[in-house]
Amino acid sequence: MQLLLQENLTSLPSINTILSESNSSTALQPILQPINSSLNRLIPGARITSFQLDAQTFNSSGTWRLEENYSIVITGANTNTGSSIRSNLAFIAMNVSQPLMVLDQEINAVGSTYLLAPLNAQDPKITSYFIDGHQTLSAAWIDGNTISFDTPTPSETTMPLIIGASLVALIIVVLWDRRLTSALRVRKRKQ
Repeated sequence: MQLLLQENLTSLPSINTILSESNSSTALQPILQPINSSLNRLIPGARITSFQLDAQTFNSSGTWRLEENYSIVITGANTNTGSSIRSNLAFIAMNVSQPLMVLDQEINAVGSTYLLAPLNAQDPKITSYFIDGHQTLSAAWIDGNTISFDTPTPSETTMPLIIGASLVALIIVVLWDRRLTSALRVRKRKQ
């Protein structure tokens, strides 16, 4: 799993670390314990058998980037009945709300720790928000701690074309039908 935060609102702390089973348990346990607890709430009996975290921050032309790369192997999420194997993927929606500290720096609650105060200090009338380099549209709504954006899909652009083509076909068929039926009426009158 890769997490990437790119921002130019504040300065992020300097982080450059790799944590794995080769590190001491005192360095790894503050990270693994909250993740394991969240995992067990979703899949009782599941556990992490391999873990590596590569976290770093760097500044490029006034834009800060925080990159977190997690490699996690989970056991206990599969059930093998002989003829079928079932995998419980509930861990994908795992919510780790506890702080995750690396080198005395927060890497989980990054928004509230580093960004919230500078963001709240901005004038909302002149502040614009961007996602993946594109300015967000006005069609956004918040539900709890989730913000949703209405983005166009290919079907929204192709459906008007399909409807238009169907209307043109309908008009052609109606006109063709009238022409044929009027020709048949003329023949019947002549007979």
